[in-house]
Amino acid sequence: MRRVSTRRISGKNCVIRGPMSYTPRNSRHLLLTAALISILMSYFLITQTRFDYQMESLFPKNDPELVHYQAFQDSFAGKDDYLALGIYNQDGLFQQGFLQQLERLTQVLDSLPAVYEATSLTNSRWLKVYDMGIRHEVPLIHIDQPARYARDSAFLFSLPPFRHNFYSDDGKATCVYLRIEAGLAQTARGDSLLQQVESALQAADFDAFHITGHLPSNTSNARKLAREMVLFTVLSILLVIVFLWVAFRALWGIVMPLVVVGLAALWAIGLMAAFGVSVNVMTVLLPSIMFVVATSDVVHLLSKYLGERRQGHSKEAALEVTVREVGLPTFLTSVTTGIGLLSLLISDTEPLQQLGVFASAGVMIAFVLTYMVLPPLLVLFPPSLGEEEKFKRKSKFKFKFKIPSYDFWPKHLHRFYSFILKHPKSLTAACVFLFILAGIGASQTRVHNYFAKDLSAKDAQFDGIEFFNHHFGGIRPFALRIHSRRPTDPLTDVTMVRELAKIDSFLLSEYGLNRPYSLVGMLKAAHSSLHRGKPDHYLVPADDDELRYLMDLALAYADSSALRNVLADANRLTRFTGTVPDWGSAEAERKNDSLMAFVATHIDTARLEVQVAGIAEMIDRSHATVTKNMLSGLLLALAIVGLLMGLLFRSVKMVFLSLIPNVFPLFLILGLIGFLGISLNMATAIIFTIAFGIAVDDTIHFITRLKLELSKGKSMPLALKRTFISTGKAIIITSLIISAGFMILMLSDFTGTVLTGSLISLTLILAVVADLVLLPLLMMRFK
Repeated sequence: MRRVSTRRISGKNCVIRGPMSYTPRNSRHLLLTAALISILMSYFLITQTRFDYQMESLFPKNDPELVHYQAFQDSFAGKDDYLALGIYNQDGLFQQGFLQQLERLTQVLDSLPAVYEATSLTNSRWLKVYDMGIRHEVPLIHIDQPARYARDSAFLFSLPPFRHNFYSDDGKATCVYLRIEAGLAQTARGDSLLQQVESALQAADFDAFHITGHLPSNTSNARKLAREMVLFTVLSILLVIVFLWVAFRALWGIVMPLVVVGLAALWAIGLMAAFGVSVNVMTVLLPSIMFVVATSDVVHLLSKYLGERRQGHSKEAALEVTVREVGLPTFLTSVTTGIGLLSLLISDTEPLQQLGVFASAGVMIAFVLTYMVLPPLLVLFPPSLGEEEKFKRKSKFKFKFKIPSYDFWPKHLHRFYSFILKHPKSLTAACVFLFILAGIGASQTRVHNYFAKDLSAKDAQFDGIEFFNHHFGGIRPFALRIHSRRPTDPLTDVTMVRELAKIDSFLLSEYGLNRPYSLVGMLKAAHSSLHRGKPDHYLVPADDDELRYLMDLALAYADSSALRNVLADANRLTRFTGTVPDWGSAEAERKNDSLMAFVATHIDTARLEVQVAGIAEMIDRSHATVTKNMLSGLLLALAIVGLLMGLLFRSVKMVFLSLIPNVFPLFLILGLIGFLGISLNMATAIIFTIAFGIAVDDTIHFITRLKLELSKGKSMPLALKRTFISTGKAIIITSLIISAGFMILMLSDFTGTVLTGSLISLTLILAVVADLVLLPLLMMRFK
């Protein structure tokens, strides 16, 4: 039977045998295999990588509510897409030069190939019907007659349908609406259209302009994802180089680990591209995760290898001991990190599931590459410890700070460990106090989300969002679904229209709906037109016969797209749409509750089914569902890791001792989130899963080393001391690298990514403190 671990050393032809054999020949084969796979992954990365930012992809898959919402949307006509161009003029809208520019712009935009229709103040009309049925469409503004501007402005500002549509309350902003082809986002034709629109706006030389809509939002955000992925990758490489230089102070200590780390990131991203998965707002985190996780594996292996060398062991013997003693802890940390990331599968949201699958696969790839590439490099190109000082002396980089000597870590870790031994009660009391304080903060957390505030204030789109929120009543879309419960009750019946009119009145006066569009609004406009366009007749007539006449007129145009946009299902289904300020999911829920309370009290619910069914509500529900699933996934990951620890150490006590230091920093962060008023949503809930999966690695390294020291017959205090000093350096260095790696995400233009990066970094720093303070205290207390 072949021995599990043997060693034969014969000059250069050394043989290191164990779970994996590292002979010079095998090492060359391993490196060649890694190179060939890397070429293949590079091909996929270059040719198949796509960037996608689709808000709808954040919805839970197979959600009945989502299916219901999509069916509701498909019931109506008007599948085209829209662009809204917000234009500002400091001197006000009623300036002839400005209006002439606006008219020319509207004509230019209307002529663009992908634009079906351009609508603005300059080409809109208001219908007036006089006696004898004479119809006359009156322009909202007589551009070439400045003398009529005062009368035109008074007439325009008195018409409710145009408020927040064609004019702002201060009379200085207006909108141009473009009805465009659907499905242009992130296509060459979409890019071309946006460039043409922007060029036309710039040529008009307005004081300010902003573009909003599905097309510019998705296209711009996809570009940001591409830019940020490159940025995060480059900065991660630079960060790894800096930390490796500080840690090892040798050229080989930078190049060898960087090869492993770079290949791990390449393989993970290439694998994702090979499966046709686009880079989205979640998977953009993959490069950062790969760099920090792979660096952790490499640092632990190299730190152990150098430690063995400095104890006088030969290169071959040092590598054999390193692979044997570090291999299992590194494998376990990879497995537990993978488990934590795989718990994202519970989210039932495709971008999060994709991140969980490929990040967990990437973690195992990093482990395989660490032992597939680094040991062969050490065998074929064995570094000399003298090269470290040589590199330091010849380095052209001169730093003002003093680089720690090799005895820095043992000396200061010994002092830190002595401090812990001298003050166990005080440190325990401090941990209990922080736990209670975190509990108070955690009680103040709440699930909350804003519709369009994932962009940071430095982003150009942010100004556009604020512009439309301020001047045009908000950008959060609203949709109310109303369905007749009985086929004998069409919504075109006078009694049903009266019910709809009650809802319309509440939405406008109490709910805060802006830019309303509904069947009731069309009837009110028709009533005004039949009374010579007078604004004071913009209402639902009190007389049933007159209302019935209006309805008959509307039905006479039943094939028109306008009517088919508000009536469906044989006139049994209708909708109210519009926009509201982006007041957040908590306030939206309160508003919706008040709306449904009004419906229950004042509407005949035996005949009408009323439901809020907008995309904003779907996103709010998605964030709430994902947040709940993330916490459930975290509990599952805790249970699995606890079970793994129990099987490994065959001790129930060890399960709790290994989990407490990892739950503690997560609870502290939850408390901090509560105190700072940060909302729990998709971006903040994900930090607990990712942070736990990474933070538990250091605990495993510590406990595994402690078990090894105890197996040598050492007492618990001595074994703890040896473990603390031997693993402390690697734990601190890897945690600093990982934390700094996630801090890079704070440069993102997406607020959610900034929060994810900053909170994960802080969590991992707290996890180091827990592993080096709380864990030894627990071990001494429950030895």
